Amino acid sequence: MFLTDEIAEALEKKGLWRRAAARWLAVLDNALDEKTREAASIRRNYCSRMATGAKPDSRMGEI
Repeated sequence: MFLTDEIAEALEKKGLWRRAAARWLAVLDNALDEKTREAASIRRNYCSRMATGAKPDSRMGEI
């Protein structure tokens, strides 16, 4: 499943990782199925790691 959210992705491109993580949390809260919740959770975790300066996980290329 490929999850998209224009606002969250725009924030990611600008490097606004904490704001992007908050937006992915809103997407997660509004998700209707488990696959969407899981995809939003993965993107949120990625943004949270990037906000702390951690190296990106190589698995993000799979999303």
